[in-house]
Amino acid sequence: MNELFIGRKRQIKYLKKKFFVTTPGKSFCCSLIGPNDIGKTMLVKKMAEEFRAQETENVYYIYYCMVVEKDNFLWTFWKSIVEKIAFEVTPEKLRKAPSYTTESEQKIAEINTWFAETANSTSQAGDIKHQVNSLFSLYTDIGIHILLAIDEFDLARQAYPLESGDGSFFQHLFLLSPKSANNYNLSIMLISRRHVNTIAHHMGGSNFPSAYPSQEETTLRGFTDEELEEYFRSYEELDCGILDEQERKGILYFCGRHPGLLMRLRDKLDFCQRKDGQLDIAKAFHDARAMEIYKRMVKLMKEEYVDNTFTKNCIG
Repeated sequence: MNELFIGRKRQIKYLKKKFFVTTPGKSFCCSLIGPNDIGKTMLVKKMAEEFRAQETENVYYIYYCMVVEKDNFLWTFWKSIVEKIAFEVTPEKLRKAPSYTTESEQKIAEINTWFAETANSTSQAGDIKHQVNSLFSLYTDIGIHILLAIDEFDLARQAYPLESGDGSFFQHLFLLSPKSANNYNLSIMLISRRHVNTIAHHMGGSNFPSAYPSQEETTLRGFTDEELEEYFRSYEELDCGILDEQERKGILYFCGRHPGLLMRLRDKLDFCQRKDGQLDIAKAFHDARAMEIYKRMVKLMKEEYVDNTFTKNCIG
């Protein structure tokens, strides 16, 4: 998807109020869900740009995209996040915190050094979680609020297979949330295709999903009528110009309201000139290789959105 951003006013308003806070305070954890290429990462990127433009003090935004490592993923996960926070919250910024102390700065520096120098092979899960909890506790004590967005959270099931007893990763994320008794100044947004209930349903009664609710305001779907109109108005700036009614119908026939497909086709039509007074929408769709996205969407619907654990024979 290109840099054109369409609509999402309701979700932006909600997340600005709940997640992208401008002053340290009550933390908020949620999940942002939606099908592949629906615009989840684009939405968060746009909001992050607006947030950083405000130059807010004592509130810092961190973005992390999950990847699956073969060895000690827990270490890779938290080490990357701690390094990103250390890069963002410099010693100079620490000293501007309302309850700053030299002791807290020293302890934070020691934790950062531990993650920087400890060998991957020697780091134990208990040690990692202790260091992480201590770090967020220190930030909270001095009045710093961390906003952490974790993208591609669907990979958590693959990185931490609950069937092998590694569900403690999800439990630790719960303990970092406002639902726990820690009360850290830490807000976490989990960005995924599937609901967190599906990702962590093998935990056996865990309250993890309740800490990251997926509400109507944080679920991305296809464009509304208003967003579609905004999308079609954007063609005025392209070589092909404003589309006629038949061309609009052609685009909707192939792409529906799906932002990923609509943007892919728009990028292709950006370089098209009209022939015989009309664009060849079908050819542009296939030339844009949009069919690959469509096939992947169907595959995801079959294999990931349908959880066989909860299916049953409707006849028998």
